[in-house]
Amino acid sequence: MNSDSDLFALRNAAILFGRYRLDFLHDQNGNRDRVTFADRLAAGEAVTSWCRFIGSAAQGELEHRTEFTLLSDDVPILSPVLRPFVRVRDLTARVMLRRRYTLGILAGDRRDADPVTNDFYDADDRIETVSDAEGHNIAAALAAKPASSAALDVEEARVRIRITLLGGVVVPAVLLAAFFFALGAYLFVAALLPWVAVAINPGTIVAGLVAIATITLMLVIIGPIIAGRVASNRLREALEDQDTLDALADAGMLMYAGEGLAEALAQEVLATGGIAPDPNASPGRRRFRQQFWQMLHVGTRFCRFLVRP
Repeated sequence: MNSDSDLFALRNAAILFGRYRLDFLHDQNGNRDRVTFADRLAAGEAVTSWCRFIGSAAQGELEHRTEFTLLSDDVPILSPVLRPFVRVRDLTARVMLRRRYTLGILAGDRRDADPVTNDFYDADDRIETVSDAEGHNIAAALAAKPASSAALDVEEARVRIRITLLGGVVVPAVLLAAFFFALGAYLFVAALLPWVAVAINPGTIVAGLVAIATITLMLVIIGPIIAGRVASNRLREALEDQDTLDALADAGMLMYAGEGLAEALAQEVLATGGIAPDPNASPGRRRFRQQFWQMLHVGTRFCRFLVRP
């Protein structure tokens, strides 16, 4: 959204993704200055994220949905024609990212690429994820592997526009001054050349003043609403564009979220069955249990597990 043909760009912005918040900040020269990180749950904020079981004729799937929000009140107008007259008050883009996963029980799971950079490891550096803290293989681990590409549903795309001092005061004042200047010039000509001038109907003056008031109303009140809707539509189109979906795929969005989902399900199974967690398991690895997971089945709105405590 920062090409020459676009209406606006982003400078300082905040991203709310799951339980985390990232703030991208720039200095006075517009250069990226720093990025701050915060845990929203630790700050007591509510986080929107859920999952559901989807059944099928065979093994069903688990769909995960999480909220991704972009906020900014520092959005420069790119158009040199519009920049003197309008400013972006704030921008909000809120989407629900979703992806489906296949649940399974793994006896081995070798990771060949870095989950952040997607660079492939050397043969000797490949990671076996189904292992204990010492790196020894574990017979079984609950897992959720991607069964689809990441997709999104646009929940909100809003850009609010405000009129600058130039647009809201100076332009109407110039119009009013031009009107009275034209009126004065006409009266001056009429006094010098009475046989040329035509008498001005008072209604003409009133009509001119009404026209100026209407233009002012359009600029100050109606104009920002229309401009905001146009910009909001452009934002929504950018979010729903195929290039955005391709960028999600290239970034591997929610690629490894299944590991966290499997861990959450494992903890739920343990709690439901009254089974104590492995005291030696570190956080995030309670789904790794020796000879524990035997079978699972996913149906519509349910998932059944057969375990051996």
